[in-house]
This record gives sequence, structure tokens and C-alpha cells, in this order.
Amino acid sequence: MVGSPKVVLNNNNGEQLSIITPFYIIIIKLIFYTVNIKKYKFQVTIFSSLFVFRKEFLMDIIFSANNNEQVLVLPILPENIPEFVQTFKNNTFETINGELNLIGTKALRTVSITSFFPNKKYSFIKPKANPEGWAYVSFFNKYVNQKMPIRMIFLDDREREISNMAYTIESFNTYVDRVGDIQYTLDLKEYRFPNTRN
Repeated sequence: MVGSPKVVLNNNNGEQLSIITPFYIIIIKLIFYTVNIKKYKFQVTIFSSLFVFRKEFLMDIIFSANNNEQVLVLPILPENIPEFVQTFKNNTFETINGELNLIGTKALRTVSITSFFPNKKYSFIKPKANPEGWAYVSFFNKYVNQKMPIRMIFLDDREREISNMAYTIESFNTYVDRVGDIQYTLDLKEYRFPNTRN
């Protein structure tokens, strides 16, 4: 089971405030401490005296367009690594001997990213990213309007390419949350450049 250290604050009215610290641990056992400070009673629940830290997978997601005319590093990685969806255009037919499945060609891959563009200087923003969230909104809208594909590159923690592909923007939905950051969902589909060879 994976969790995080949790602090529960109880005041005299019985109200509780839970605080989760920003790192992950594997729970082995529970230790409880109670400290009385003035009007507040602090009940500290420490998950594990013996624990193992979960190493996060570090990576960068980079967008570019028009042969690197414009390049942007995604400032905040999505909570989960984006899933690349690959389907195949196989066909199934009924014959007198039963079903027959004919292998077809690969369909265009798709990927969806949900996260947010910050409008504040958070400490966890990627170092090479643009701190202005609206710059990313302008980037995607610009190339949608120009009917141009964009390129998305995945790099691992050693800056090795995991994926480098061109995409069309299928949908791009945004809204501004209560703290002023830009929440978004970006749906992309693989773009194959036309073969102009004779």
C-alpha cells in the first residue's frame, strides 16, 4: 500500500484539518503522537518508522512546430504518463467454416494529456519551461488555426528520446481554475506526412 505522512489537527470544536506531505512512502506500521499546544491538539500520525521511498519517473515532454520554429517544454507533467493508443484495422468475415479475421493496417495512434499551465512561479515547474501559461494556449491555438501539425517529444531522465512523433490537434479544452491556473485537456492524433515520391 502506498501513502503519504498525514497530520491531523483537532481544535476545541472538534474540527479537523488534514495535511498530506508531498512525498510517497510504503506503509509498514503506524505510530501516533499527541502534543497539546495552546488551544490546538495536534495528533500526528506518522505512517511508518520503516519505509521505502518510491522513486518518481522523471521525464520531459517537449512540443515544437514548423521545424523548431517554436519550441516549448511542458511546465507541469500530467499526473499519469500519457497512454499511447494504437489500434489496427483488422476485418472479420463470416464464412461457411466460421469467422475469418483478416489482418489490416495500423490506424493512427492517439494520445491524450490532462494537466494545467501555471500562471504563477511554482517551485516544481520544469526548469526550461515558459512560466507564462497563456503562451502554451497561444501555441496550440496558433497551429490549429494555421492547420499545421505539431511535434511531441518524450525524454527520459537521461534526455534519451522515448517518443518523437508529429501530431494533429484533435481537441484542446481549457478553463481557468480558482487560483488562476489554466486547466486543460489536449487530444492528439498521429500525423503522417504525405509521401511525395514518384
